Amino acid sequence: MRFHQVTSNLARDFPFGKPFPLILIEIVFPICFIISAVVFGLIGWRSAVPTFAIVVAYGVAYSLVIRHYEQTVHAVPRRKLRVIVRFPGGFPKLLFAARSAFFLVVALMLVFGFGPFGFTLATKGIIGCVIALVAVAVLNLLLERHYVQSGRGIEVELITTKPNDP
Repeated sequence: MRFHQVTSNLARDFPFGKPFPLILIEIVFPICFIISAVVFGLIGWRSAVPTFAIVVAYGVAYSLVIRHYEQTVHAVPRRKLRVIVRFPGGFPKLLFAARSAFFLVVALMLVFGFGPFGFTLATKGIIGCVIALVAVAVLNLLLERHYVQSGRGIEVELITTKPNDP
């Protein structure tokens, strides 16, 4: 079993109940994270290193434990259902413009972050860009739904499962 296969599918069923070590890891991690963030703080990179180490330790421990339970068939990956939208008549120009707006807003956010602006102007610009990114995401979803309802787009369901071990 390869490492990326274990961590790529986070949704699992536990036919014999969730094992105690997994429950323990999921309880202990947030407690340690909060204690580390309070004790060491998150002001500079040196004070954030212990908290980052706890996050890495959690990821490694969880991955090793879940891999063990997958190998012993105590954890079974769930099937995932993905829905994508296809456009048989060509990709709509309005949807292309909305998706391109994402990159424009990100570029503008980088300009505010690295440009020679005052702190207050840069802060307000970046906050405005975050709000604009949310608006662009909502616009994309609404346009996709509109094209599916109007018949220009077709929803295609893809069911993905975890591949068997080689």
